[in-house]
Amino acid sequence: MRCAGLGTTGLLFILGLFFAGCGQSKGDPKAEAPPSPKVEHEGDVNVVHVDHPEQFPLATAVGHVATSQLVATGAVSPDISRTAPVISIATGRVVEIHARLGDTVKKGQLLLRVPKR
Repeated sequence: MRCAGLGTTGLLFILGLFFAGCGQSKGDPKAEAPPSPKVEHEGDVNVVHVDHPEQFPLATAVGHVATSQLVATGAVSPDISRTAPVISIATGRVVEIHARLGDTVKKGQLLLRVPKR
């Protein structure tokens, strides 16, 4: 029963592709093509021509001393999309915790200890 449904679905898909391709018209490819680009060559690469230079005033570049530290207040919260479930086959009470929220952990690293019963 399931194979017949897949065969029918496949046949309908192929027929849909066939009929979708039949409706395309063969127009003039040159009329559909974008216009050819106009390349302007300038001898000096440092020369730039601007239509309205008054819109772009020139300013002298000067050095600015800034601190290498930023002091800000805020809250840091974990990224839920980057969490991974930790599954244990043992049951019991956790007696030691070796990793905290926000720590970077590696594969095989001990995260917590549950004593054997």
